[in-house]
Amino acid sequence: TVRSNWTGHSATLQAAMEKSVLGNLAKNREVADLEKVGGVKGIAKALGSSVKLGYKDDASVRQARETYGSNHLPERKTRNFLQHLIDALWDLTLIILIVAACITIIFGIFISRRQEDWVQGIGILFAVVVVSAVTSIVNWLQDREFVALAATNAKRNVRVIRGGVEQDCVIYDVVVGDIFVLRAGEVLPCDCAVISGDGLKVSEASITGESAQLTKTAKDPFMVGGSMLEEGAGHALVLTTGVDTEYGRIVKALVDQESPPTPLQAKLDSLAKLIGYVGMGFGAATFILLVAVFFASGPNLDDTNTVVNRILGAFVIAITIVVVAVPEGLPLAVTISLAFSSSAMVADKILVRKLQACETMGSATAICSDKTGTLTENKMAVVAGRIAATPFLARGESEHSLACPACDASDLTARISSMAQDAAGRAIIFNTSAELGRDSVPAGSGGGAADQDPKRGGGMAWLGNPSECAMLAFLDEELGQRAAQVRTSVSLGQPAAAPAAAAAAG
Repeated sequence: TVRSNWTGHSATLQAAMEKSVLGNLAKNREVADLEKVGGVKGIAKALGSSVKLGYKDDASVRQARETYGSNHLPERKTRNFLQHLIDALWDLTLIILIVAACITIIFGIFISRRQEDWVQGIGILFAVVVVSAVTSIVNWLQDREFVALAATNAKRNVRVIRGGVEQDCVIYDVVVGDIFVLRAGEVLPCDCAVISGDGLKVSEASITGESAQLTKTAKDPFMVGGSMLEEGAGHALVLTTGVDTEYGRIVKALVDQESPPTPLQAKLDSLAKLIGYVGMGFGAATFILLVAVFFASGPNLDDTNTVVNRILGAFVIAITIVVVAVPEGLPLAVTISLAFSSSAMVADKILVRKLQACETMGSATAICSDKTGTLTENKMAVVAGRIAATPFLARGESEHSLACPACDASDLTARISSMAQDAAGRAIIFNTSAELGRDSVPAGSGGGAADQDPKRGGGMAWLGNPSECAMLAFLDEELGQRAAQVRTSVSLGQPAAAPAAAAAAG
C-alpha cells in the first residue's frame, strides 16, 4: 500500500506538473483547473508525494527543491556604508553648499589670497561632512539591525509530514509537494490546497486587507501563503513556495520599489531650490550693478589689471551673497533632531530603519484603521470569573473591582479545592486547541511591555485563538498548571492538578 502511494505516476500528470502550472493553480484558485490534473491527490502523486505519507525520503525533498525552488522570499539588498554616504550626500542643499564651499576655497587660495575666505569654505565643508556622516552612520547601523531582526522573526518551525511521520521543519526547508499540518494560529508558509480539515477558517488580512474570515473546504481548497489559520485543524498540500507564492510576488514588488521622498525632504529640496534661485538672482544683479557702476565711473580701460581686479571683486561679492544665502546649519540641525528622535523611538521599542521615518511618524496625529489587530496586540486576558461558586479577580486587574464587587483578587488556589482546580484545568484543556510556548519573544522585536505582562502570558509564544490562549495563560498564571502537563495527565487518566502539586512539592 505504501509503495502504491509513492509510485505509478502517469505521463499526463507528470507533464502537467510544470512549475508554471502549479503557479497558475495557486494564482487563479479555480477548482475546475484543479480537477483537470486529478485534484490534490493527483498533484501529490505526480510530484512523487502522498497526501497521507508525504515525501518518502530526503532525496525526494532535495529533488523537489531543485525543481521548484526553495521557500525563501526576496530580500532587499543591504547597502554598505559607502552607499549610505552617497545617498546622504545626494541632497540638493548639501550639493549647493559643496559647490559654494569649493568656489570659496579656490577663490581664497588663488585669487584673493585672504585666509578668512578659504577658512569659511573649509567650515562649510566640515558642516557637510558632519551632516552626511551622522545620517549615513545611523542609517547603516539601523539597517543592519533591521535585517538581522527580520531574519530572526521570519525563521520559525512549521510541521510537515514526511515518510508518514509528523516532524518539525524550518520554514525555509518547506518544498512543493510537502504535506503541511494545519494548526490554529499558524501563519501559512506558502500557497497550499486543503487535503482534509475540520472547521478551517483563514484570515487573509495580511494579503488583501480584509479582516473577514474565509471558510476553506474541498469546494474552496486554496489557501494563500502569509495568511493565518484562525480556527480548525487539518492538512494541506504545498503548491508553490518562495517568490512563486502570492505573498512572495507582493514582497518582490515592494523590494524593487524605490521609496518616495518624505514630506520634509520635499520641503527642504523646494527650500534649497528657492534659496539657490533667489541667491543666484541677487548675486547676478549685484555683479551686474557693481560692474555697471565701475564702468560708469569712467575708469582707465588701458589699465588691464585694475579692470580685471574690479570685475573679480564684483564676482566674489556675488558668490559671497549666494554662499551666505544658503543656510549651512539647516541640514545639520534637521539631522541632529532626527537622530535624537530615533533614539527616543528605540527606547520605546520601535526600531527605526531610516532617520526619515522619525519625521513621518512624528508628524502623525491620528491613525485611522478598521483592523483591530493592527492597533492592538491581538491578545486577550481573563479578567474575572467564577470557579466552584467562588468569584475571583485575576491578578493585576484591580481596576475592574468596581465592576465585580464580590470578586476577590487574592490567591485563587488557596480559596478553591484541588478537585475544583482539577476540574477547571480539564475544562480548559478539553475546550481549547491553542498552544502557549515557553519561548520568549525575541529581544528588540517591538513586542512592547505587554509581552512581559504576566496576565497576558508574558514571555510566551501564543499560537491559536486569542481567547483560548487567554484561558491557557490563566491556567498557567492563576492555577499554576502547565497546559502541556495537563494534557499529558488527562491522556494518562491522572488528575489535572497532579503535575502542579508535584512541582510544588519538589
